[in-house]
Amino acid sequence: MNKYIRSTKAPKLILSVFLRAVSAGGSILLALVAGAALGLEQFGILTSILSISTLVSLILRFGGDKLSIRHYLEDKYDESKKLVINQFIISIVALCISIPIFLFWPSDSLPSQYVYMMPIAVLLVLGSNLTSVGVGTGKTHYASITQIGFVQFVLASSIWLLASYIDTSLTSLLKLTLSILISLIVISIFLQKETIYKLFNSEIKKKSRTGINKERLNIFIAGLGGTFQTVSLYALLSFIINPEQLGEFRYLERVAAIISLVTIFQNIIMPKFVFPDGIAILNKTSVKRIKIAQIFSFGFIALIMSIGALIFLVFPNNDLLKDLSNMHWMLLALSHAAISSVGAINVAFLFAREERFLMKMQVIFLTLSLVLYPFQFYWLGMDGIYITFFIMALAKGFVMHLRYLQIIRKIEAA
Repeated sequence: MNKYIRSTKAPKLILSVFLRAVSAGGSILLALVAGAALGLEQFGILTSILSISTLVSLILRFGGDKLSIRHYLEDKYDESKKLVINQFIISIVALCISIPIFLFWPSDSLPSQYVYMMPIAVLLVLGSNLTSVGVGTGKTHYASITQIGFVQFVLASSIWLLASYIDTSLTSLLKLTLSILISLIVISIFLQKETIYKLFNSEIKKKSRTGINKERLNIFIAGLGGTFQTVSLYALLSFIINPEQLGEFRYLERVAAIISLVTIFQNIIMPKFVFPDGIAILNKTSVKRIKIAQIFSFGFIALIMSIGALIFLVFPNNDLLKDLSNMHWMLLALSHAAISSVGAINVAFLFAREERFLMKMQVIFLTLSLVLYPFQFYWLGMDGIYITFFIMALAKGFVMHLRYLQIIRKIEAA
């Protein structure tokens, strides 16, 4: 019987990993394809719109989607239902408020394409909650479909395949993004219709669990800080550097992000792998599984960096590699290595009620980021942006490892 269960789960796990690989490569592929189709300046504006949309989506969710995963793991569908409805109402209200703002906003102070920001953000809220359903119920092969990375992959593939037949202006690509998001959401709902039916037919208890808003705040801040280097940072940089500089930075950062691809797999697979019994707490069993995930992470980092070094040695005169051998790209590559090294720990902490520690850490690093990025750019120009990115990634990795070692000692001493 166990052999049969393992045999039926294996293809789904392989499909999950494959879809996550596709999602992870989505932003990289989009940088290459859209950068070539639009040019660095227009690609910088596209990066700004997608980044601000993702940040607004994160604010609208306010940790509700991540907290829902915990409730799905613990089979508390009524709690998840309340969170989903709450996010949906807030998102619709925000969308309605944004319509008159964009209608009367001076057209000369903001590109007209920013009108697509709020619709994309609201659709990302819905998509993130569908992803949470897949992650929390263990159906990780469905979870990737509505993630922003997979959306970017489909968008990049569409541009590449249909470049000769469609208009590749910035406005057209944003319309295409909306169409793709809606299509993927419909597909995800159809694939997970039984779970969604169970969710919306669960009876909501009149008395809410105490402390839920505090948990959401902690998870929101932890999530905001956790994705700052790869998402919210670009919203901040939109107000500091020009679109062309933003486009170049995004392009190089996404190429370097191949080193941290393993963290994308962890976000989907880790919750069920580390907490197989549905109890999201750190104990000897979960710590052992985190160690396995870390070994895999370090092995993946070493493999990617070794392949990269070998390519540089074999093709020393390649024009593309010359661009990637500059100090800016090297700093980004080392930053992503640091991010990957704590990916497993970060995911485990997020679901094991360690969000208080994550919140404190992220508040400190968010504050430092808001100060350091403008300051470093003022004094060092773009060099300061790359140096700050590296310093923040390295410091976060160090602090996360220290906290993890403290928890291990406490568990072993118990």
